[in-house]
Amino acid sequence: SGHAPGASWSIEADVDAMQACVADRTGLTPASTALRWRVAGSNSEAHLANGVLSLAPALITDRPARLDATARAIALRSIADAGRLRETRAGQWLARALPGAIALLCATGALDSEDAAGLLQRVSDRATAAMALAGDEVGAVAWSRYHGWVADYAPLSALDTVRRLTPAEIRTMVEAAGNGTRPAYAMAST
Repeated sequence: SGHAPGASWSIEADVDAMQACVADRTGLTPASTALRWRVAGSNSEAHLANGVLSLAPALITDRPARLDATARAIALRSIADAGRLRETRAGQWLARALPGAIALLCATGALDSEDAAGLLQRVSDRATAAMALAGDEVGAVAWSRYHGWVADYAPLSALDTVRRLTPAEIRTMVEAAGNGTRPAYAMAST
């Protein structure tokens, strides 16, 4: 079962809540999900493919990280499907910043203020460490390596912008990008 001993929440209920939040924030319908735990040593926290949400075992006991990883996987899948995203430099904002910021908004909204602040601090610490490791490579997001420091930094940098976007604006931007409009122009159209 996904219910932790002594907790008033269940993992399945958290997944449902993150799906609902992503749908509310994006206006996109996330893929329905079945839950599966990944094998130890997997290289990502969460992944959603073919309707199956795979979570790393380390997330079983870390609810703030699990909510963030779950919402990020659901948001990324929803945005990738609607926008037919590709790993391009210009696609970093839609592939990294937008789903990551939506995930942080959804996860922190489901947590008490202390856990929400702790999650944001952890994400900030990860971004700082990633940028320090990148050294001279830190620069414009659009020109950064796709799997580099941007993955950790972009969600935080986009948090305020994404918080102010309506679901219709997000949907329009994602669909415009899916139709071949460069993300910067798609964002400008909202």
